[in-house]
Amino acid sequence: QADLSDARVSPLPRGVPSARAKALAAAAARLRGAVDGDDAAAGGSERPGLLLVRISRREHPVKGRWWHALCGPEGPAAGFATCEELTTGSGSLAAMYRAMGSHRLVATPGGLGWDPPEVWEALHLGAVPLVEASEQARRLYSGLPVLLVEDVGRVTREQLEEGYRTLAPLFQASVPRALHAVPGAFLLPAFRPSGLRPLTWTLEVEKSREAALAARGPVGRGRGGNPHSAYAMPAAPTLSS
Repeated sequence: QADLSDARVSPLPRGVPSARAKALAAAAARLRGAVDGDDAAAGGSERPGLLLVRISRREHPVKGRWWHALCGPEGPAAGFATCEELTTGSGSLAAMYRAMGSHRLVATPGGLGWDPPEVWEALHLGAVPLVEASEQARRLYSGLPVLLVEDVGRVTREQLEEGYRTLAPLFQASVPRALHAVPGAFLLPAFRPSGLRPLTWTLEVEKSREAALAARGPVGRGRGGNPHSAYAMPAAPTLSS
């Protein structure tokens, strides 16, 4: 719920909840195996599903609006979206990851925050998240295969297909050219897009910190230009008799 409109504030990704990380890694491994076996229905290059809408519409008003806009009788995606009510319980998380792996795009509405974990889970599984555009989203998802739309209630099949064709090559951005022909190479942890690596964000924070300290000059960097003593302690007072 933070106000990130100030240019001095940069958004950081919410990422994948730690409780889901193990299940997500297993799903990605299964997906790599399916791609190696040329099983398109299990997530190959020609994924059968276009748009997955798997959300709990009663969980939050934003999610209810997305469900009504995409899956309602008058929704624009009624003819090409896979609409499934999100369930809980044993096997529900694995089922969600399987569904993500068999679709090209995944609807990822916000809830209590505008950066839901489903964005990052979809990216780890090679699906393009569908997100409503905002300044925060543009800054955070820059360079990642995330499709930003102004109004989810007005999306068209052509818009989604064109968006996927344009963005899908970004999954290959970190894959060595010699391995581009290897199915599923982009799903390997070493070749994920840089925005999915924690080190990328650590370096971004450090770069921003150094830039801010440099802008403040020697005084802002503390005694001797030490960035770790920007706020030097005053000298102890002298007691007189």
